[in-house]
Amino acid sequence: DAVDGNTFYIYKTGYLYASTDGGVTWVQKNATAIPNKNSYLFVAARPGTNGEVWVSLDNNGLYKTTNGGTTFTKVTALSTATAFSWGAPTVFCYGTVSGVKGMYRSTDLGASWDQIDNGTEKFPAGVKGLAGDRQVFGRVYVGTGGRGVLYGQP
Repeated sequence: DAVDGNTFYIYKTGYLYASTDGGVTWVQKNATAIPNKNSYLFVAARPGTNGEVWVSLDNNGLYKTTNGGTTFTKVTALSTATAFSWGAPTVFCYGTVSGVKGMYRSTDLGASWDQIDNGTEKFPAGVKGLAGDRQVFGRVYVGTGGRGVLYGQP
């Protein structure tokens, strides 16, 4: 958790689990499963906000919870969400918006998304890692699956 240093979250087969004792014990939080993703997925707590966790599930999109995992809502603008990361004060996502695959940025917690690449395929090996810079607005680092690490900023 981005506020409580003893709280950790993990995702497995549609369920978010939380530990409030530094990882000693784990409790399933959501009673209703969200879609599953078995390979690459990203789970990250929103910086500075207790209990808000986002989960990217590739072809199943991006989901978020604001109550520590009890309930989830889908970020509807993204039909796919391969990777996402928090920046300052931005969320970045490599995914699909309105049928267009690309790198996107949202400064309003996912209500709207701006494409920040030029729409050409820059990641032929895919995006395997994504890290928003929390010190510099708009800077994002991309691990490209064997093609190096790229970064971009406005």
